[in-house]
Amino acid sequence: MTAIIEHSSMTTEQAWAKIRDLGPKMGTNPPDVPTKIQWIQALLTLGLRTLALHEIQQLATDVASHAHLVDLIAHADRLPEDLYSADEREQTILKNLFRLDLPSEHYESHLQLWRSAASQQVWFRCIDTNVVRIDQGRVEQLQDIQSAFRTMIDGALVEFVQRPRGPLVLDGISPPWILERLLEDDAQPTTLGFRQRLLVVHTQWDSFFDGLSTIDLGERLGDDRIQWFVGADAVDQLGAFVEEHNGNAHSSVVISNPANHSPQSPAIQVLFPRSTPKKPHTTKLCTASSPGDTHRVMTPTGVHDLVAISRACGC
Repeated sequence: MTAIIEHSSMTTEQAWAKIRDLGPKMGTNPPDVPTKIQWIQALLTLGLRTLALHEIQQLATDVASHAHLVDLIAHADRLPEDLYSADEREQTILKNLFRLDLPSEHYESHLQLWRSAASQQVWFRCIDTNVVRIDQGRVEQLQDIQSAFRTMIDGALVEFVQRPRGPLVLDGISPPWILERLLEDDAQPTTLGFRQRLLVVHTQWDSFFDGLSTIDLGERLGDDRIQWFVGADAVDQLGAFVEEHNGNAHSSVVISNPANHSPQSPAIQVLFPRSTPKKPHTTKLCTASSPGDTHRVMTPTGVHDLVAISRACGC
């Protein structure tokens, strides 16, 4: 047992792999003590101190494990606060919105609705900027969503950068990891004098704000080469833009965010007859729309326990 508690130089990538591999074992009732300890260590490596402390509390009922609790608690106590409050998320939204050319009267009423919903959710920040959510007693996205989404488009980015051929259209920004990747320096075309236009489409205001609340996307978000089409009529807005700019190249690449609850890619492609769809594979991802069985595998604690965590966090 002693070897299990030794703190190795586990990376966040290794911790996510541990979470994935131990998930099925944590679904057993009850999981064995060594499995619990390895699960807690992975949570601690990811900076998820609240979930780890909850698991430690559950572990304390096992007399055989008491010798290990002090070390685990000490590790948790050294970690920064992981709760990502609704107020903090709204501040991140406002920072990102400040960079966009969106009149406040277009979104203020929708932001008010988002505030009401956000106050009922619990979000935790991992040290690698991933976000884990508890919504209605269910843990969501307890895996490395950020790396998975960013990796999805790495191959296509080579083509975008070396052979630019018109605007990129991104269908959905929640979570924002594909957008984050597209904004980075090495994702910009290398052709001298060419500025690739990025057209961002998102039809649901609540998930739009969820995306903007996840991370500060930086100053490049306000680049004038980016056009935003947000709201129920987002595709119609895009259509009007395409018609207005009929003289521009309309050979484009449409990138579909796989977590988008209201995908518009088919309708978008109609506007760009020569477009190339890029729909990343998502079979290994667990998102809010994933089947319940996937959530149960990824969720080590019971629904009532998670509700208790939510209440303890003020929701």
